[in-house]
Amino acid sequence: MIDRVADLFAGFYKSDGSMETKLEKVMQFNISSKFFTEIFISFAPLFFDTDKMYSLVYSAFKLPRYFRIFEMDNQIDEITEYFG
Repeated sequence: MIDRVADLFAGFYKSDGSMETKLEKVMQFNISSKFFTEIFISFAPLFFDTDKMYSLVYSAFKLPRYFRIFEMDNQIDEITEYFG
């Protein structure tokens, strides 16, 4: 969750080659469905009765988070390319 929030603040270059300096535009550029999916995956299980929740239901919420392990290398490459 922390890395998705941090991704919102990663700057980008405008079409003329200069760096965008307005925080609002940077956040608008970086916000995606992945951010909202991460919020849902993190907090949706809290709204269910966890004492009666089956492990299959709980794993359905957590499985997408485990898939993120395989996309982390792409995320790291994007960040290092930007700052490197």
